[in-house]
Amino acid sequence: MVKSLISYTIFLFLLISTVHLSAQKTDTIYHINGNVLTGEIKKMSDGILIFKMDGMGTIKVQTEKIVTFKSRKLLQVRTRRGELIFGKIDTSLSSGYVNVGYGVNKKQILILDIVEVYPIKTTFWLRLNGKLDVGIDYSKSTNMLRANTSGLLEHRRQKTSTKIVWNTYGSSQLIDTNIVTNKKVDANISHTQLIKGAWLWTGTFGENSNTELGLDLRLYFGGTIQNDIIYTNRHHLYAQLGVSFNREFPAEGEIIDNPEALFSLNYLVYKHTDPEFSLTTHVDAYQNLHFNGRWRLDTNFDVKIEVFNNFFIGFKIYSNFDSKPSSEHAESLDWGSSFTVGYSFN
Repeated sequence: MVKSLISYTIFLFLLISTVHLSAQKTDTIYHINGNVLTGEIKKMSDGILIFKMDGMGTIKVQTEKIVTFKSRKLLQVRTRRGELIFGKIDTSLSSGYVNVGYGVNKKQILILDIVEVYPIKTTFWLRLNGKLDVGIDYSKSTNMLRANTSGLLEHRRQKTSTKIVWNTYGSSQLIDTNIVTNKKVDANISHTQLIKGAWLWTGTFGENSNTELGLDLRLYFGGTIQNDIIYTNRHHLYAQLGVSFNREFPAEGEIIDNPEALFSLNYLVYKHTDPEFSLTTHVDAYQNLHFNGRWRLDTNFDVKIEVFNNFFIGFKIYSNFDSKPSSEHAESLDWGSSFTVGYSFN
């Protein structure tokens, strides 16, 4: 009995040791300061390589600080010119370059020309990233309380990504003995597919509500073609053109169905030296194809600064304009601003 228990314990120890050795981190980064880092590449995007090391946890390495690197995993690599390459990454004799691909078909690429690296054979959770922001403020002089939340969850695959995005704004104000509330909600789920090079298509389903514009609910779905005009490790400028179909439930009046043409311009810029900084802005223009003279314009401006590891403070401004609101006595313009505290995960 004792001998069998000892034998079983030894066997279990050897098995665990074997699994541990086979799971050891085998990716390598050669840093410009001469350090050689061994670990596991989680992903590379926005000029940052996310690298997990035994004993040190997960670190972020700026791509301009990398001489070269290698990985034995099967990876998806996208360049600033829209090239999509599948294969392993190996070191290059030329500083600032890597070799990507298989065998004799490997291609030498400048590291600064790489905008995305994602492991292909990973679990669902390793493909997931996101962020969450919360903001709240109160003014005693006006008896007004305002709160907002926003978030993003993204799941990446070889040529696709699926996102859930939401933004909520709410206010409550005591006027005499009455409490006046306002709310604004935007939420959607979208699926993006890489077509070729800098071209992608996106399908989206979502909902809006805005008390100020007299809109109880808007349900919509649509599709767009996207072109990455500029895509580097520091900047991402892209445009989208498509159509959207929605059903509006106004606070006053009848339910309305609207086909709309959509044009969107989006710009993201990053700075990864301390303190980390990001700016995201977009302009969405909708031309109603059913009612003459009705058009809508949605804009957003969002700035974030990292205060410590993955925690951010930020400031955001939004505006929504509708030339002919669905409710007769509603305002045409709504806007707001807020300070936020947020967290992001990779």
